[in-house]
Order: sequence, then structure tokens, then C-alpha cells
Amino acid sequence: MADGADLEQLHGWIGDMLASLAPGARRRMALRIAKEIRRANADRIGAQVQPDGTPFTPRKPQKGSRGRVGTIKQRRQARKMFAQLRQFRNLSAEASPDEAVVGFRSPAVARVHQLGLRDRVSRNANAPEYDYPERVVLGFAAGDPGRVLDLLLAELDPA
Repeated sequence: MADGADLEQLHGWIGDMLASLAPGARRRMALRIAKEIRRANADRIGAQVQPDGTPFTPRKPQKGSRGRVGTIKQRRQARKMFAQLRQFRNLSAEASPDEAVVGFRSPAVARVHQLGLRDRVSRNANAPEYDYPERVVLGFAAGDPGRVLDLLLAELDPA
């Protein structure tokens, strides 16, 4: 296992290598990293797990007609949250030579859940409001820094 001094040397070496790259190459590398983090977050959202490894707070059961809980489809299989949100068309990965950004194209729903805010349950102006529990949708999991380091080392390897 590497100690702190070895990791500081490694970070210094990677920083020097990145500084020597052209801006276009740094942007391509940042985009590769952003796409990998986006894929990891999409997989994690699909597994209904927060970045720290705890499961999402489950949905509140929905009452349907005649007092039944959920629709037929919901009773057949439990619906996962954020099915549309985790799709790559809604989860963006962008990069510049100096940074990589992963986010949502329309962040309204994700923001409410990420921060645990109060919002209407539908777009209807008469819809009731609900205090949503905090569900961390985007974030760094324990293995993500190592994944980024592996990608950097693979790109910077001269061989």
C-alpha cells in the first residue's frame, strides 16, 4: 500500500505531465474522465445506491383506485426511481482543458432529490407539495478517485 508521500509524488508527477500536454489533449482526457464518471453515476443510480453506499430512501407507496396500492405495473414489479434521469441523453458530460463536468441537462427533479427540497408532486398548479427525502443522485463514490487516477495513468503512459 502506498503511503502519503508516495501519493504526493504521484500527484506532482501527474500534474507536471498534464501541464506539458496541449490544451486539446487535456480536453480529450478530461472528456474521457467525465464520461467514465457519468457511466459510474448512471450505474449507481440504476442500482438505487447513494455515493456513500447506502440505498436510496424508498418511495412512498402510492394509493390507486379502490384503495389498492400502486398500479398493476407497479404491483408486478417495484419501479425504480430516476429511470429517465439516468439515461445518457439526460446526464451530460462536458469538458474543457481545465475541468470536467458531469450534470443533468434539466436539473429540476435531480436538484429537489439531491438537496431534499419541497416541491409539487406534478406539474399541475393544484398538485399537493411534498417534502422529498434527500437522495444523493450525483457524487463521487469511494472507487471514483482511483478510477480517475487509472484513466490518467493510462493516458499519460508513454509506452
